[in-house]
Amino acid sequence: MTDLKEKIAYIKGLAEGMKLDHSSNEGKILEKVLDVLGDMSEDIEDLYIGQGELEEYVEAVDHDLAELEADFIGADEIYEDELVDDYDGEGIDQVSEYELTEDDIEVECPSCGEAFHVDEDELADEDLEILCPGCQDVVFATSNEEEVEV
Repeated sequence: MTDLKEKIAYIKGLAEGMKLDHSSNEGKILEKVLDVLGDMSEDIEDLYIGQGELEEYVEAVDHDLAELEADFIGADEIYEDELVDDYDGEGIDQVSEYELTEDDIEVECPSCGEAFHVDEDELADEDLEILCPGCQDVVFATSNEEEVEV
């Protein structure tokens, strides 16, 4: 960027050294051309700075996106065997995968025999109903409703 500014300053110096008559038509045109070149070099410098800032921003977004991809796509690759293998396309919101932790408990559905994992902390909930992801039967339920005597 400094090269461009230096070249324009050199040309301005040459024009001043030639002692051009600024009242003549040629002198006026040359003076305006040099002013326009100076303005263009400043605009180009602003664009250059803006492009640098934009590149930094895009790199930051790319880095954040890479982290998200690693979190989500990496989990798919690692826990691929936890997916329901015989999924028929209905109830996609019911089929999910997640990262296994030390607090996960394997549960087997008494109706269809499918094994799946439940977070141990979920079992502490007072009002809980766990459904089998395969057949949608209730596998485990707790309720904290008080019985009312009539």
